[in-house]
Amino acid sequence: MAIEVELKAWVDDVPKTEAALDEFTGYIYAYTKEDVYWRMDGKEVRVRQECRVSNSGVETSRTLVTFKTKEVRDGIEVNEEHEFCVSAAEASGAANSKTEFEEFLKRTGFVPVLSKIKRGKCRQTNAGGYNVLIELSFVEQLGYFLELEIMLETESAAAVEAARAALLNLLERAGIPASRIESRYYSEMLKQPI
Repeated sequence: MAIEVELKAWVDDVPKTEAALDEFTGYIYAYTKEDVYWRMDGKEVRVRQECRVSNSGVETSRTLVTFKTKEVRDGIEVNEEHEFCVSAAEASGAANSKTEFEEFLKRTGFVPVLSKIKRGKCRQTNAGGYNVLIELSFVEQLGYFLELEIMLETESAAAVEAARAALLNLLERAGIPASRIESRYYSEMLKQPI
């Protein structure tokens, strides 16, 4: 079990934010993430079709299934995250594995309730002794966000607070004020007027 400590903030000036990130992060890949949220009896599962393109132009795809126990603490998400890849029985590709898994969800009573498409660039840096993933994303229907994420092995209050401090420091280095932090989940935002 991994504990995800994450914040996301609205980005008002994309070129300025990119320039700031260039100063202290390393570029990893560009991505497109197409998510479908499935629900049954109060339980939610996200099925993600993810395509990544590396610096050298190599493209990879995978289908990820994620379920979380979600919590927001002082505007920062602290989630218990469970995630795994699904693949087709035959070597026919990731898109087919997504279709097959979604058919499984339908047959077990889950229904699709929401979809989201996110495109952007993934970077990384080290801060406060943590490896931090940084995504500058355009979320269709919402706009641009900077997402900062640290994965912890423990949910101790001290570890979560240290990770939170590291994320807030990086947000400041990216030139985004803490007042731009968005504490709602994307799934909530897509169901509500902004």
